[in-house]
Amino acid sequence: MAANPLFEHVKGIINISDDQIRDSLEGAQLKLQNARGSDVTIFSPRASWMEHHVGNQSTSKYWTEHCNDLIYRITQLYPQNFIGAAQLPQSPAADLTASAAELERCVTELGFVGYNLSPDPSGGYWTAPPLDDRYWYPIYEKMSELNVPAMIHVSGCCHRCFHTTGSHYLGQIPPHSNN
Repeated sequence: MAANPLFEHVKGIINISDDQIRDSLEGAQLKLQNARGSDVTIFSPRASWMEHHVGNQSTSKYWTEHCNDLIYRITQLYPQNFIGAAQLPQSPAADLTASAAELERCVTELGFVGYNLSPDPSGGYWTAPPLDDRYWYPIYEKMSELNVPAMIHVSGCCHRCFHTTGSHYLGQIPPHSNN
């Protein structure tokens, strides 16, 4: 029997300096903000890199905390430019207890104003219940309690025949009607 059959992880440390964060933003997002004349951006994880389908609930929990902690650091380095929106530790076949807890942490401790919600944490296998199923109620109740919106956005695609954008968005466009 394996010593860790559930593959429980520890959070670990990501060594990214404030200077590295500044270097990555000043030639990209901040440059675009200045060029376009925008004043503030809601900064959230890149949806296709949330990787809900990779690993298990433990993997997702710590990956999500690292991502949200980095977003928080960005909002602290550039408070006039960025406001945080959270990633949730969704994982295939997992309940939403960890997601509700992370949403609460991000809103109450980190000052985030919203979050990304993936209707398909399986990464393209569409094994989660539809968004109107009671399965989703814990996260809906938490978002209502905290008065924050969700951006519904899938994270990735496991099916080798489809690209994330094509399978989740372009493939959903209804045919043009000649009526």
